[in-house]
Amino acid sequence: MRYKKLVATAEAAAVLFSMFTLCSCTSKKAKSGIYSDDTPWFKVEYSDIVAQEGNNSLLVYAGQSNGNYVFVKNIDYPEPDNAKPGDEFSNEYHDTKLIICDANLVPVKQIELNDELYRKGHNELSCGYFYTNWGYSTDEKIVLCGDYLSMGSYENWTVNIDPSSYEISVKTSEYKDVIYEKYSDSEAFGIPRHMDNGINYDVGTLVKGESCTVAIALYDKAGKAHITEASSFYPTVSAYDICDPIMTDNDHAMAKLKTYGESEEYWVELNFSDSTVSAYKEDMAYLKDVNLENIVYTPSSGCLSLSDEGITKIDTAAKTSKQVFSFDWCNIDRSLINDLEVLNITDDSIILYGTNMVVMQDHSVRYDSVLMKLSKCDTNPNVGKKIITLASLDDMDPAIAKAVCDFNETNKDYFLKVINDYNAKDYGVISSKAVAAEADKNIEMEVAGKLQNEFDPALNDFYLGAESTMSNRLIVDLLAGEGPDIILNGASYNQLYNDEYLVDMSSYLANSNVKLVGNIEQISKTDGKLYQIPLTFTVSGLEVTPDAVKPGQKGFTFEQYAEFVNGPCNGTDPMMMTKLDFLTAVIRTQPGLFINGGKVDFNNDAFKEACKYANTCVFDPVDQEKAYAALDKLKGGYRTISDFMGMVFSTTIVQGNTFVGTPSSDGSGPVANIKCSAAIAAKSANKDGCWQFIEYLLSDTVLSTVSGGIPVTESAFEATCKFGLEDYKGYYETWNESERSRLGLVAPDESLIDTYRNIVYSADRKNITDSSVMIIMREEVQAYFAGDKNLDEVIEIINSRAKTYYSERG
Repeated sequence: MRYKKLVATAEAAAVLFSMFTLCSCTSKKAKSGIYSDDTPWFKVEYSDIVAQEGNNSLLVYAGQSNGNYVFVKNIDYPEPDNAKPGDEFSNEYHDTKLIICDANLVPVKQIELNDELYRKGHNELSCGYFYTNWGYSTDEKIVLCGDYLSMGSYENWTVNIDPSSYEISVKTSEYKDVIYEKYSDSEAFGIPRHMDNGINYDVGTLVKGESCTVAIALYDKAGKAHITEASSFYPTVSAYDICDPIMTDNDHAMAKLKTYGESEEYWVELNFSDSTVSAYKEDMAYLKDVNLENIVYTPSSGCLSLSDEGITKIDTAAKTSKQVFSFDWCNIDRSLINDLEVLNITDDSIILYGTNMVVMQDHSVRYDSVLMKLSKCDTNPNVGKKIITLASLDDMDPAIAKAVCDFNETNKDYFLKVINDYNAKDYGVISSKAVAAEADKNIEMEVAGKLQNEFDPALNDFYLGAESTMSNRLIVDLLAGEGPDIILNGASYNQLYNDEYLVDMSSYLANSNVKLVGNIEQISKTDGKLYQIPLTFTVSGLEVTPDAVKPGQKGFTFEQYAEFVNGPCNGTDPMMMTKLDFLTAVIRTQPGLFINGGKVDFNNDAFKEACKYANTCVFDPVDQEKAYAALDKLKGGYRTISDFMGMVFSTTIVQGNTFVGTPSSDGSGPVANIKCSAAIAAKSANKDGCWQFIEYLLSDTVLSTVSGGIPVTESAFEATCKFGLEDYKGYYETWNESERSRLGLVAPDESLIDTYRNIVYSADRKNITDSSVMIIMREEVQAYFAGDKNLDEVIEIINSRAKTYYSERG
């Protein structure tokens, strides 16, 4: 079953904005001060109706009816080991509950929907269950749409429920995924989207060579779809989606096209009264700073936008937008915000709901739902605390976001204020299909799969450009004393390693009880100074057979690597990169040879050797089929290890393969990638308070829950080693000896931990770069690859441009 995007909107009560006009949140770049007593405060309360049941529980919002909130919970229960084929479609292992809640999110009615359907004779497929994808509600009816699953067969059904008597009627769904049906050549992927007032529309992405456009389907009241391709009125614009529609009234909406490679904005008008779509040419400057990815509409309150900052009201008639609520007014978990939608907002409370789809390591899917109420308090508990501003240079890990909440709840002296001005992804320009799929996390999986191309050099250009633009702004703010007090996830930015920007935390660490994994601590230092405290990391290198390296060999010199590629790899580079990306990867792992102490010099043997190898031995474009076929025979390749189970299941190291470093001038070992990190601004007025929070982040309590990396403290690392081995034991014991042999499973003993430790301890360098300098290098070296200039000429230009850049940046 294709994943359905959850679009939850609501018929909200009247919005009273009198209090919100008194918004007094501090400037995002303001210096640290004292929490004022004129700032509103809202208590955050989480509803327990979203608690997990069984293996998986998905909560779907279906609107409001007679002042109540309507939800559906789809539950998957664990199946026994002796389950028979087809049992997975039985009601016994699934449940669908209709839950009606009052204004305080207290359940007032619950219905076991699958049981009711069965009792009322609607189990037409004899053995199956109803899985709700979306719904909407009015005072007269509750409409739930979804799939009826039976013995591997999917049927679209609509369930209508009377909110007074709870009588149920069922019919085959009148809403079809028409885009997918019409464009059966798989050039389009349907994205069902539904609004609480009964309006239904689909958006499909039509990929045509290097370009693409969108097909927009509007459903009339009879359920018939009317399709318009955006290329019919924007023939030269490459669009891959539309932003959430902004309703101007009950029958009309406008939506911005998501484009790539365009400096201009393009809008469309959706006319739901006659099911037409056309170009929209009005001035939209008033929406410049509004998040268009999370829009809700109700006839009573109009259009609301939710962003990292708060909630904004859009007045399309007056062409204005105004923030009416700030998330600085509550202690909310910031990692949840991007998945939240506003269900209701009044003067004293706000109801928020969201569901996030999480793809697990075993490729299974888990849904994390959250339902919360923010209630206005009479007094603000943080008045008098010193404010510490905190910024993450990419998305904040959920465990760290929770740590921010916990710190604010328990610390009597300091309050952490999260600012969102320096998230690098907000500074990038979407220039290609691959970049669009990678950068826009709102793209459906099917569309992302169609657009994605992991070998597109534009991906590196996108990230480097975004990081360069963002870091230049951050440096200016840090020098002016207007930047954040704490910087998260900045360890890969070489340009920040400077006494003018950051504090050397060596003495803080030495005076604490925290012990970091030794080699990672040393790798993290610059000239003996610890500007960035690592929190989690991964280790990258090459998995090879033992006979491919000499005893004691840590990594490859370029000469050794050429022999390896032309020998065991049969001419196929296991790093599977283009010339430009290969050279970029090499430089990132040994930046000290080219960028040191604010000075740039690429005129050295290390750079020349890397360029010559890339030019001679790396071939563009990457032949994916040939590369993967060669790697299958080699049973190795480029690997990134992020935890114990990743080593066991994503490599064959435990079966005897060896892990060594990627090519470098001196044959260095594997590379440490610092995933999460923390730094203190040199001009922070509350350095001791900043360290209090960073020391809390380094506790086992926090590090053990940070995702996507190896914890950096010795205690947390050892704990995860033991946990990983126990986890593997449980998996190992589910198979018999024959199955273990077929799967290549090795006995779970302490030697596996030793192997894992050795990999972690073998890392002797880190990934780091100055993005702006790297952009210069990538632009100029292409003339050498093309044969237009010799290497010495290119190096002279790179050094000259880099020197100019550094002098301008100061």
